[in-house]
Amino acid sequence: RKHAALESARIEIDKRKIDMKVAKQNLLPEFNLNASASNNSLADTEGKAFEQQFKNERYSFSGGVSFRIPIGNRRAEADYRQTRLRHAQTIASYHQTQQAIMEEVRRNARSVRVNIKRVEATRVARRLAEERLDAQEKKFKVGLSTSRDILEDQDRLANSLTQETRALIDYHKSLASLDRATHSTLERFQIEMFYPGEVKAKTTTK
Repeated sequence: RKHAALESARIEIDKRKIDMKVAKQNLLPEFNLNASASNNSLADTEGKAFEQQFKNERYSFSGGVSFRIPIGNRRAEADYRQTRLRHAQTIASYHQTQQAIMEEVRRNARSVRVNIKRVEATRVARRLAEERLDAQEKKFKVGLSTSRDILEDQDRLANSLTQETRALIDYHKSLASLDRATHSTLERFQIEMFYPGEVKAKTTTK
C-alpha cells in the first residue's frame, strides 16, 4: 500500500509542477504579432485581376504588434501562490510516505536480526539436548542411568526441537514481511533464506 502511495505521490508532484508552470506563464507579459493582406485591384475583367494578383500588383499589407504587461493581476498571482503551495504540500507528503516506508523497513530488518539470533540459540540448545540424550543412552546401556533419565532427556530434546521450529517459522515470517516492505530480492540487506541444517544469514542494516 505504501509503495502505491509513494508512486501516486510522484505522479501528483509532476502534475502540480505543470500547474505551477502554467500559473507562472499567466503572470508573464503577452506578445502578439498581427499581419494581414488585401487585394485592392480594380481590374475590370477577371483575367486582368488574376494577372495583377499573379504579379503581386495592387496589394496592401498591414501589421501590428501588441504587448500587454499584467499589472496588479491579483487573480493570476493568487493562482500562482496556490499552485506553489500545493506543489510544496505534495512534496512534503511524498517525503512523509518515504520516511514511513523506511521506518517499516528498519523495523522489519530488526525483527529479522532478532529471529536469526533466536534460531541460532535454539539450534545450539537442540544440539546440546541431542548430545545429552546420546550420552544418557550410553550410560543406560552400562547401567549408569535409568529409563526415567532417558525420558527426561527425550522431553528436553522434544522441547528444544519445538523451540527451534518456532524460531524458524518466526524468522521466515519476518523475512517475508521485510521482503514486502522493501519490494526487492533482499540483496540490499544481504539476507539469505536458510533451512534446518544450514544457517547462512547476515545483515548490515542499522
